[in-house]
Amino acid sequence: SCAQHLQVERADGELARDAIALLGRDGLPHQELGRFVAAIVHQQYDLDNPNAEIFLDAASEDELLILGLQKTLMPNPAVENLVVMLRRAIIAEVAQTVELRDELQQLALAIGQYADRTGYALAAEEDEERLIATINESIQAQLMMGESQDGMIGSLIISAMYGALFHQRFAVQLGQWSLTDWPLALQPVMAASYYDRANEEAIKQNFDEKAEELCMDKVDVPQAWPAWSQLAFRAESSLKNVMASELGIATNNLPDTLRILVCGAQSGQRAMELARYLSDVEVIAVDESLANVAKGTRMASDMGVENIVFWPWSIAQRFVADGHQVHWIEVGRLPSPAMTEMSLASLVSEASLAGAVVHMHTAIGEQTSGDRHIRNLIAEHKLPATRTVLRQLRRMVLANPQDANWKELTQEDDFFSLGGCRDRWFRPQDGTQLKQLMAMVSNEVDWKLVKARDADGHSLATQPVQRQIQAEALGSEVQSLVGQGLSVYFCKRR
Repeated sequence: SCAQHLQVERADGELARDAIALLGRDGLPHQELGRFVAAIVHQQYDLDNPNAEIFLDAASEDELLILGLQKTLMPNPAVENLVVMLRRAIIAEVAQTVELRDELQQLALAIGQYADRTGYALAAEEDEERLIATINESIQAQLMMGESQDGMIGSLIISAMYGALFHQRFAVQLGQWSLTDWPLALQPVMAASYYDRANEEAIKQNFDEKAEELCMDKVDVPQAWPAWSQLAFRAESSLKNVMASELGIATNNLPDTLRILVCGAQSGQRAMELARYLSDVEVIAVDESLANVAKGTRMASDMGVENIVFWPWSIAQRFVADGHQVHWIEVGRLPSPAMTEMSLASLVSEASLAGAVVHMHTAIGEQTSGDRHIRNLIAEHKLPATRTVLRQLRRMVLANPQDANWKELTQEDDFFSLGGCRDRWFRPQDGTQLKQLMAMVSNEVDWKLVKARDADGHSLATQPVQRQIQAEALGSEVQSLVGQGLSVYFCKRR
């Protein structure tokens, strides 16, 4: 928590050692250290200095850089550029010597993991793309000839730095080996680039939404976002305790197990934390992205969390239409305008029992001037949501990250992953859904505001907030709460 809030303004060996110690410790939510690690790397490599010299051999021995690549996403344009340069230097050497030196293997493997975490957002020049195409053809030929694993490991490492092995023409033949048949150092890259994707693809086949992906090129199929690996630590509790102590709601008549509906679970970390740390709940996590549904399902299975399911909206709507209800509704990322047949307000109304709690935030993210500019470009030129288009849009931003139009956008974690960019630009949150939901809960006959917190987590008096919500529902834009970043809890009266 402390590391997340630190500003790092100069290279500091002690901070670097702290970061290495945190990243080297299993079980911590390393994804939350991305900014901290990026800031240290930025200073260590003097990335603000256009004449700073970067040495490939020094980087290949840099423990902090390698751990950062293996375990985090570093939301920093200069650090992304450093990774792109190092990857280019590795492939340039391989092109000359026709082998991947042992000393460079660990760095190359770490870049492979990192590239996967970004959804292969890292830009590559044409000569790199040509060389990778040749390497992939060579791997295919080696597999057809029945060559041993050892003969192709170097080529697979290089290939994985540029694209998912699961997307290559030789993917089917890799399936003859299980993950544990590969050398230990290679297993994390093989899992991310091939085996995890294969598992998630199998999960997607269970849902009607999979039909939408069938006509896409493999590399254009959306990837899950956000990228997380470990749950954050939470004190174990029960939902009944939370309802009684935090919200002052009587829980005597509630059943032993309560049902939580998480709307817009976005890859499911928050939903999984509720399922893991609350002892008396079943969690239904709902997401517009089939990739997020598949990833959440796989992660829950890997972690042995059994009191949670991940569904697309269509199944959640059927579940509620069949008369099932829930005790707590958590509203995360809002549905996009593409969800034309979906009314969040109606779903919440039908799904909630008397006494149920609805928790939501009044701010809508993804609204920087850069986002708006890019969405206008997409609409104007009818751009498709392909990997090529997403990379071109990112390249336009990264060409001038200090530009007033782009500066705020490049501060956002989402920007550093193609999955995040795709969500922001092609499936933005629909503010109308939030307004309709707020209008519904403003009805004091049916709903009661039981708690409100500001952006810093401080409790606010509920009466003024309630008045603001009602004024807004009656059409007063002057007092709009949408965009104020409050966290509000409503209880259904009947």
